[in-house]
Amino acid sequence: MSALVQWTLQQQPRTALGCGLLAGIGASALTNPFDVVKTRIQVGNAGLGAMRAASEATVGDGALSIMRSIAAKEGAAGFTRGLLPRVMLLAPLSSLTISFYSAVHRLAESVITRGKGSVEAAEEEKHRHTSGD
Repeated sequence: MSALVQWTLQQQPRTALGCGLLAGIGASALTNPFDVVKTRIQVGNAGLGAMRAASEATVGDGALSIMRSIAAKEGAAGFTRGLLPRVMLLAPLSSLTISFYSAVHRLAESVITRGKGSVEAAEEEKHRHTSGD
């Protein structure tokens, strides 16, 4: 096996962790505005602090109306509420999920590859015995 191939195989867990972390950060950032709207719908008038002031438009209104209300009253910053805790939760989870998937995939691939050779050898042996009769 070449040195490059060995180095690549050694780097796979780190690469999977890094890619998972970046994917988690990106997914959190992209979905956070929708999470803010969902939370406003769920909380309604029971919200505390800034949410209570912004919740006037939430009672019985749809998601689009809530989005307009947030944009008008809080601006773009209103859609970033809770972003840091969301990233801190989802980025490591995504990183671990992708790393675990990658490790299981490599393990399954090696088992299948090893098993494939033994299955082919067994079938070849069986074929030799049946054709000899």
